[in-house]
Amino acid sequence: MSDFLSRRLVCATNAQLVAEKHLIRTFWPIWNAETKACWGMSKHGDAATTRANKRSPWDVVHPGRAWALDERLVDSLAPTEIAQRIADTLARVPPRRDHAALLEEMLAGFRQDDSPVEERDEAPVGELVAGPGPDEAGGADDT
Repeated sequence: MSDFLSRRLVCATNAQLVAEKHLIRTFWPIWNAETKACWGMSKHGDAATTRANKRSPWDVVHPGRAWALDERLVDSLAPTEIAQRIADTLARVPPRRDHAALLEEMLAGFRQDDSPVEERDEAPVGELVAGPGPDEAGGADDT
């Protein structure tokens, strides 16, 4: 746990939704369902028979959750496809190294002036690439 640091910000109801969307569109984390690369990290142990779930990409490349190893589950993506999607995402949205530039970029997104803010709505792997379906973690009925 010494590798992790967290901070909290108390905000108005629903403000977190705007902030979360902005952060996702800025960083495109590979584990987020909207990024369409390796979703399923936050999935909780549904039985293999629940919604006839598929094994999430996260569980395909990180086998370790006993409930995700059930033989009745099929992989939602092949390991090679997951690796390619991760590589494509990192190529299009490389990790930020300039903290001052990153801070300025983040603040620009919240300014209330006429300055245009460039924010990508399309996942780095492309709009035509399928993300999680309704039968797997991150799908429309996943709560």
